[in-house]
Amino acid sequence: MNLHLLRLFARVAEHRSFSRAADELRIGQPAVSKGVKELEAQLGVALLERVPGRVEPTEAGRKLLVHARSIFASEREAEAELAGLEGLEAGSLRIGASTTVATWHLPPLLGRFHQEFPGVSLSLKSANTETVARLLLDRELDSALVEGPIDDPRLRQEPWRTDELVLVASPSTRWRGAGALSIPRCWSVRS
Repeated sequence: MNLHLLRLFARVAEHRSFSRAADELRIGQPAVSKGVKELEAQLGVALLERVPGRVEPTEAGRKLLVHARSIFASEREAEAELAGLEGLEAGSLRIGASTTVATWHLPPLLGRFHQEFPGVSLSLKSANTETVARLLLDRELDSALVEGPIDDPRLRQEPWRTDELVLVASPSTRWRGAGALSIPRCWSVRS
């Protein structure tokens, strides 16, 4: 399947118009029409129903449009990843973090990152660990930092920080002299 022809089809299906798709793509309307017909011939199925004043995707067209959107999202991901290899001059970084990490640990780190790579668009989603993991699996995030382990084999986890928790209590409590507790608490997670 030709990616260019798929893009032509997707623009027509989304705009419900060959001419609006052509305007967006900055090519002639006959070229768009020819490309869609070629894709339909390659696939052996009608993708668009031409009705007066507009076009509508057929059932096959609606199904293909769902896949096309996914393909184009993967294409954007690949381009961003490759651009990132060229010195982080452009692109985006979508980070998820549990509330404590997002509030206390990330702001200074993200500030320094932005100063060093101002062309990279940063976004931060703060939520509980389970929600952040789901967003990462749905590819709505590029990376995540959470406060606890996630039990999902599709995600790779690495300890990132250790927080020191100190128990503060009355001198008369049985916890007197317990000292500081240090436990692994923050995790870096990637799909």
